[in-house]
Amino acid sequence: MIRSAFSSISPVVFASSSRRTFHRTPIAAKTVSETAHDVNIKVGKGLASVIEKGERAADATKHAVGGSSVKDVAENVERSVRQGLASALGTGKRATEGTKQTLANTKETANVAGQKADRAAAGLKNV
Repeated sequence: MIRSAFSSISPVVFASSSRRTFHRTPIAAKTVSETAHDVNIKVGKGLASVIEKGERAADATKHAVGGSSVKDVAENVERSVRQGLASALGTGKRATEGTKQTLANTKETANVAGQKADRAAAGLKNV
């Protein structure tokens, strides 16, 4: 009985009245789907910008190589490399032949010098 008398006298306090209500700001008012939509738009614009820059770079490269396709450019590079290798190989062969000739001349000169030295040594012995 005391319990029922006490409960009827005490004021009723609701849980929601003791807590602060949510405050809506423009930022907080955005929903997740609106935020996702905004992010999607920004990412899409960024990707479009990157694709456009790539296309411009491809066009610039194409104009720099004379409007040729990548295959044509690769074939030209391969041809140039082959010509360069052939030229270098020819130069290497000529250098090798030159070295062999120089070595032969050096041996011949050494033999002549050795013969002269032998004659000179024999002449000194006879004196």
